[in-house]
Amino acid sequence: MIPDHLHPLQAGDSTPEELASATQVQGDYMPITRGEKRSVEVVKVSDEMKSFAAYGKKKHLGARQKKAAEAEKEEKK
Repeated sequence: MIPDHLHPLQAGDSTPEELASATQVQGDYMPITRGEKRSVEVVKVSDEMKSFAAYGKKKHLGARQKKAAEAEKEEKK
């Protein structure tokens, strides 16, 4: 970390020795690669998709799992 202005050194700042020995990276150090184009599947939204309430399902699913775990503990006793 090289400070932009003079101020007392803080935690994480470079020391003057490190600043004197700092060098700029030369050349391509992160080449840009062009991979395969991502394919996006376009689908028409159905009435079933529109009516699906994911948050409600998630909330109830958690409650069901909790009840099942508690029932399993009591069966083991």
